[in-house]
Amino acid sequence: RIIDKYETAAGVEQVDLMDLDPEEKYSGIICVSTVEHIGQGIDPNQSYGDKLEKNDWQGPLRAIAKIYDLLSDNGQALITVPFGRYLERGWYVQFSQDYLNLLFEHYGIPKKAINFRYLKLVKVEEKQPQPSVWVQANPQELVSAEYNKPFHFANAIAVLDITKIPGTRSALTQHPPVFKRITSKLCAQRDFQTDYYQYWIDKLKAPEKIHRKYWEWVVMSQALQERGFLKPGKKGLGFAVGNEPLPSAFASFGCEIVGTDQNYDIPEAKENWGTTDQLCRGKQALNEQGICPPESFEKLVSYRDVDMNNIPVDLKQGQFDFIWSSCAFEHIGSIAHGLRFVKESLKCLKPGGIAVHTTEFNCSSNTGTINEQNLVFFRKQDIDRLIGELAAEGYRVEPPDYWRGDSKYDLMPLTDFSQPWVPHLKIKNGRLRGNFFAVNRP
Repeated sequence: RIIDKYETAAGVEQVDLMDLDPEEKYSGIICVSTVEHIGQGIDPNQSYGDKLEKNDWQGPLRAIAKIYDLLSDNGQALITVPFGRYLERGWYVQFSQDYLNLLFEHYGIPKKAINFRYLKLVKVEEKQPQPSVWVQANPQELVSAEYNKPFHFANAIAVLDITKIPGTRSALTQHPPVFKRITSKLCAQRDFQTDYYQYWIDKLKAPEKIHRKYWEWVVMSQALQERGFLKPGKKGLGFAVGNEPLPSAFASFGCEIVGTDQNYDIPEAKENWGTTDQLCRGKQALNEQGICPPESFEKLVSYRDVDMNNIPVDLKQGQFDFIWSSCAFEHIGSIAHGLRFVKESLKCLKPGGIAVHTTEFNCSSNTGTINEQNLVFFRKQDIDRLIGELAAEGYRVEPPDYWRGDSKYDLMPLTDFSQPWVPHLKIKNGRLRGNFFAVNRP
């Protein structure tokens, strides 16, 4: 049987691989230079592909998982794909080793089911039919291999020899993951796939983009809503609110909100944060997007200048149901300053109140880190120590989940720091913004 969604040749069934019934079983499947186009757009010659509003970057992986599920027990498949530097080019995806590894980590195919071999193109004859010479290679020497450079099309390929392990199937045909109530956790791409993420992006009038900053806003909002804190009668205190939408969003639920930030007129604050429009410009700036009706906003929201290293005594009288900060306490002097702020801020909570904070997390080391006046990266040991010290004082910290994710943006950090607003969750030096944690006051 030969299938191709677009081919019209004799003997070829115009069938989409992804539409095949997974209960169909085959003892052998061959797929040469095909899966990299699945879920992608039209090729430059307009000969195959679909017009898509958005390409499915995981489409090629889904196709391989589909092939695995179509195999009978001990059945075999041979698949070739372009290999080298990870590329998305609209009509194809070039695989990298990290991308291939998602077959195991995300799609649940047993590692022993796939044997990888790698070939690189070393020569192409000019005369038709242009025979080419390929030699075996190891993946390490192909990490920078390009598509169409120096030869046309793939300059390196990965060959997947697949044997179906009896009784197994990929996650493609398993039940989708169940998303539990948010706990203390690291930022992961799977969070962007939840219904609540879309709800909050709409509510906060934030861009529909995979970006760590928007994740922070969403998980804090969802955590508060799940626990019943976003409703009339509740009172919240935000630190270093800048121009974030959270004060107005929380007020739109009927909460009384006090937003705080550094004094805009302090030269050092203006130099560090004002020039990038990250300091709050006053109360009205907190509702610039009109998330909260003006009458309610005027009644429910107030603003005052607060130094996070010196929280005013009148705020530490246990009168707030919840407090929050979004990527703030890593910028107030040192690791010690940041941890001290968390402890001091808890004095603002009523008994039974909750604190939700996000901060920078060092995902490359639990020993060495950055600890400078304007920026620190907290390590797992720092967070664990804080949790232990808070527990000794009677506070309950939501159990931390240190899973870092296994999807595209979990694995592929931002390398061009001149474009901080492009989609990303990590940056190359090992920093991961998005260590969310929640603390309950006894």
